[in-house]
Formats: sequence, structure tokens, C-alpha cells
Amino acid sequence: MTRGALFVLTFALLAGMALWLTREPPAPVPVVPPFASVTIDGVSVPLAKLEAVYPHVVDSDMFRFDPVAIVRAQPNQTRVQPWNEHPRGEIVVQTNNLGLRSDTPTVEPTGRRVLVVGDSHTYGLVNIEECLHSLLEKQLEEHFGEPFEVLNAAIGGIGPYEYVGAVESFLSLKPEAVVVVVYTGNDFTNALDVSNLVAGRVPSGPPADAKKRLDDVREHWSRKRCLGQGINQAFRFKHDPTAETLAVDATVHCVEQIATRCAEDGVSCLVTMLPTKMDVEPHDEKPLLDAVLEALDVTRADSAIHRRMGRAVLDKLAARGIAGVDPFEAMVAHDDLLFWRGDHHLAVRGQEVLAAALMPALVQALSQSSASLRREPRGR
Repeated sequence: MTRGALFVLTFALLAGMALWLTREPPAPVPVVPPFASVTIDGVSVPLAKLEAVYPHVVDSDMFRFDPVAIVRAQPNQTRVQPWNEHPRGEIVVQTNNLGLRSDTPTVEPTGRRVLVVGDSHTYGLVNIEECLHSLLEKQLEEHFGEPFEVLNAAIGGIGPYEYVGAVESFLSLKPEAVVVVVYTGNDFTNALDVSNLVAGRVPSGPPADAKKRLDDVREHWSRKRCLGQGINQAFRFKHDPTAETLAVDATVHCVEQIATRCAEDGVSCLVTMLPTKMDVEPHDEKPLLDAVLEALDVTRADSAIHRRMGRAVLDKLAARGIAGVDPFEAMVAHDDLLFWRGDHHLAVRGQEVLAAALMPALVQALSQSSASLRREPRGR
């Protein structure tokens, strides 16, 4: 090796070492000690029972059980998911150091903060910049003329009890408002399942002939991933006359806990009821959906239970002074399809419409939040 080449190599090594030594340290990832149960409403629920309710979390590389949040997203994950209906043909799903839906780490605040909790519709089966939280962040910055961070703590396959845990887990990030997105297509089932665990209730399943119909439909329509977005819930509640009241009460109970916890920190709480595709777009793919419903012996009137329960929850919360937004009318007013046809999740346009429906109430909530009033003024 010539002297010149040796000099270049030495310089490159020294420069690389200098960059390595001055690099920013990685964002911290919380360490969770081992645990065998989760305390919900003062009741210790063994992990084995939670695993039966949330089988998708067991051995998952995307989710994990958590002693506070019940279920939490794994940190620092990236997954590229083929999605034929999306213009790009794929969706990139990422979580950051705290397991939030973000492609950047959550560290010290860079602006005013809002926390959003919900299920997979809020987590977003769209790209990050198309998600509800990203759209709200941009619109809030435009409205207030200052930086905002809207933190997305939503996770797929969870419900109201996990929203309580998520708020408890992330209030330390100092949001000024919390937005709770309840999906009427399956969150009531989730609330009922966890409520049954806590209360020690054993739900009555459907009769044998109905159970066989459900098994046949699951096998025949296995490629149609929409069953879990309202149809299963309508089927279950049709065969359990006590389920509707119990599920509504459990959902109200959870949102009340969130509102109470937020009030303790001077944080505003806003709740919305996201309707199902069947409610918003009843004529899209109607022959196919009618065939599924007929095979289950479930009518369109039976499936209207989601809308009815959503309204019941909002009415009960309003009576308790908890602000709510019903985006249904704003969503049905659009000619564009707001949900993916393949699995009935909220699509790109649906995320935009929901964000627009929430903005006026969110602006008001931020204006009324005592956390907002206490914050130090930021330079512009």
C-alpha cells in the first residue's frame, strides 16, 4: 500500500470514528419486567385468560401484552404490506421507540401534543402520512400556527379497556387533549369480552345450528376479511340478548375512566364513534354482503345494532359531560368510497373525512384544556 493510500485510509477511519462518537444516541425503549397477570378494574386477570381473548398477540412480532396497557405495539417495527387497493400497491407499517405509529422516535416534545387511541382503523391501514393522526397534526399546525405532535397509540385488534391502558401509559408524554376513537363494528365485542373476564361471566354462545352457519361462512368466505368489521358482532349480539346492554355499559365505563384520568391532569377528552362500512356505504358490494348475511341468517336490520349502540354510548357520555363527535352524517355525505372493499377498514379518503369531522371539536377541546392554559408560551 502506498503512503498516499494509507493516508486516505487512515483519514477515512478517523472520520468514521468521529461520526460514530458524535452520533445521537438511540431513543430509549421501555423495559417491561416479567408479569403473569394484568389488573383491570381492580381484578387480577391471568395472562392465560387474556391470551384466549387476544390470540393475535400471542407470539406476535408486532404486539405484546403489557401490565398497564393490556396490549401494546412492539417498538421499532417496520412491515411492508401488499395492498392492491392502495394507489401505491402497498402500505408501510412502522412503530417507533415507544411502539407508537410513527417513523420517528418520540423523545422531548417538539410542539403541543395530542394523544389518539383506538383500534386498527385509527392505527391506520394506510401509510403514515395518510393516517388520522398525521392529518390532524397538519391541520392543527395550520389552524394554530405552531408545531404539534399528534401521537398515535392505536393498536389493531383491541378495544375500550386497552384504550384506558394506553391513556394511562402515555399521559406522561404531556398531551393537551386525548381523542378516543371507538369503532362501532367490533369495539363493543372487545369491551364485552374483557368485561366478562373481570366480572367472571361466562357468555352464552350461539345455538349449535347458528354456530355451524358461522363456521361454514368463515371457511367459505375466508378470503373476504370483512367478517370481523361488524358482521361477526351483529351475529353474536343477535344470539345473546344481554350483550347489547352489557357492551354499551362497559364502553361507557371505559371512556368515563379515560375522561376522569385526563381531568386529573387537566387534559381534555374527546370521543368519537367510527361507523362501519355497512352503515356508511350500504350499497357498495351489496350482493356479496347480502349473501354473507343470508348465510348467517343476519339481516341488515340486525347489523343496524352498531349504529344504535354508538348513539347510545354518545348519549350516555353527553349526559355525563363528556364531549363526543358522531361523524356519521359527514361520512355518508361523500360519494367517494371511504373504506377498503377488501377488509372494510378505513381507507385514505375515509381518514381524511374523519379528520375533518373531528377538527372543530378538537380545536375547541384544546382551547378549553387547562393543560393548554398552563403551558409555557412557545416562540414562533
